Order: sequence, then structure tokens, then C-alpha cells
Amino acid sequence: MGTCIVIPAFNEELTIKSVVSDLVELDMPVFVVDDGSIDGTRDMSEKAGARVIHHSHNLGNGAALKSGLQHTFESGFNDVVTLDADGAHRSEDVKVVISAHRENKANLTIGSRFLREASQSIPSPKVDANRFAISSFNLIFGAKQTDVASGFRVLDRKAFSVTPMESSFSWTFGCLAACLREGLTVCEAPIGVRYDAQELWATSQGELEDFLNFCSQEAISLKPPIEALKQAINEGRICSVRVGMQDIFIHPLPASRHVIFQVQNQWHGAIPLGLERVDFDAAFEEAAD
Repeated sequence: MGTCIVIPAFNEELTIKSVVSDLVELDMPVFVVDDGSIDGTRDMSEKAGARVIHHSHNLGNGAALKSGLQHTFESGFNDVVTLDADGAHRSEDVKVVISAHRENKANLTIGSRFLREASQSIPSPKVDANRFAISSFNLIFGAKQTDVASGFRVLDRKAFSVTPMESSFSWTFGCLAACLREGLTVCEAPIGVRYDAQELWATSQGELEDFLNFCSQEAISLKPPIEALKQAINEGRICSVRVGMQDIFIHPLPASRHVIFQVQNQWHGAIPLGLERVDFDAAFEEAAD
């Protein structure tokens, strides 16, 4: 049956209509998984031309993706494109990613935000947060991915079948890890993004904790430094993490349960006293010896 598009959405009434309207112009079926929204997400999606899969209550990003992917593959689609509902992804990149997926005969293709100059549109704290995730992931898996957290992807049935379905944001990392572990063909394609710097200057502590838990499960040797890092963040202390031969500061904001990432060479001012230092590189290398 070809290719369709799946968009997980939770309380995205302000953006979902324009996102779907742009995508239906591509002449591909668009499915929105309304993950228990309490606003007008479902109504706006249907008005824009999407088919809506509805959750009665919020189950999480991974569960929403599972519902959408399972439904579309069971309906006979061969490949499924996933995108975010917040308008960050551009409809004009869909065919670029699909083309790369087909040309490389890939099982999983990731739309990478860091393969071309479009990455300049991403707020610098977001770039540094992704640098931390990419470096940590590549350290664990010996990979050379340029983007591990992008929600813009194309999956085939095989990639879906090997992916553990988590309810949290760690699904994005688990999907890529499972495909690499199983020896499936993974490729990347360049995409552009549209971000609101007012909203993305910080990363939620919950998302960071999901990723750190994923790393602990995949690399036991990283569990001690990860536990030290989590404790320091919970206590509101600034941390320095050595990963991928670079030092990245993590500045917790306890009142809002967010963190700010910044690479050390872009840090302005004196190094904070009592800085918690953890070294992923050293822990991983010691375990390998």
C-alpha cells in the first residue's frame, strides 16, 4: 500500500491543523494519534484531513507511536513516516527522507538536523543537549550517528518489529539501538527544522532522566557515573560530563524541573565551585579493558 504518515500528538491544537494541512498536500494518508488530549487536537486534525487514532487518556509518546505504527502496518502500509506535531518539521523534507530511505534500501531512516546548515536555526542549548545525547549514544554503540533524537523518521515493518515499545521519549533511542543491534540498514537524510527559541532554551528533566535510564540499561559500566549525575541534578548542582572527548555542563533549574546544556568551551564565567564531574568516557574505557 505504499507509505503513510503518523503524528503522535498531545494537546497540540495550536499547531496540528497547519501541520496536517501541509502534509495532506503530499498525497499520502496522514494519521494523527491523539494521545488523550484535552484541547481541540482531535477536532483540528480531522478538519485538516487526518485520520485520527484516539487514546482515552495520555499514555506517552512511545505508546502513541506504537498505536500509530501498529495500526498502519496492520492496514498494509510498507513504510511509515513519523513526524512531530509541534510544527518543527517541514513537509518539504518528507520526500527527501523517503527518497534516501528507498535509495539506501534502509529499514530505518532518520531525518538528521545536523547534516546541513539548517542546524543553525536550532537554539544553541538545544544543539548542546543533542550533542550530549549523540556523543553518549555513539560511545555506547560504537556508532557514528549525527542525530539520535529526531522524531522525523521512516520505518519499515522489520524496523518496527524489532523495536521495544516504551511509553516515554526513550522510544526514539530504543528504536535506533534495536535496529543497529539487529544489523538492520540505518541511514540518515538531511532535514531542516523550525524552532521557537523561546520554548527550547531548556530541556525537561524528565526527558533527560529517560535518556539516562536508557544509557544505564544499555551500558552497565555507565551506571555509577549516571547515578552520580542524577543525584547532583536532583540536588540542584551544576555538573560537568566528559563524553565523546568533550566536556558538557548541565545546569539544573529545580523550580521548573528543567536543565540547560552548554559545552565547556562556550561557558561564560568562572567554573562553579563544587562542580560535580562525571566521566562517561573513562568509565566506558575501563570496562572495555
